[in-house]
Amino acid sequence: MSAAVSVWLFFRVLRWAGWLAFLAVGGIYMSDPLAHLNSFGHLTPAMEFAMFGTGLAAMSFGLLEMMMRERAGLATPTITQLIPPKSEGTKALVR
Repeated sequence: MSAAVSVWLFFRVLRWAGWLAFLAVGGIYMSDPLAHLNSFGHLTPAMEFAMFGTGLAAMSFGLLEMMMRERAGLATPTITQLIPPKSEGTKALVR
């Protein structure tokens, strides 16, 4: 396995972990919303950071994942594939 494929898999795991964290934060908020609001009815800074930060991190890792997939020269994987075959139309961009 090349270094580009290893980095691509790393970003793929981080993307899925980011989305799971985003869903977990949403579940925590939905279980008791009043605990995460201040006296004015606004989100506390920690909960606001967790809500927006996890989603933004997951999207950023997804973009990095796509970049590394192109560099590794891999085809677009299906949801059940761990490592897809090499792409026919492009060459690997790794130097």
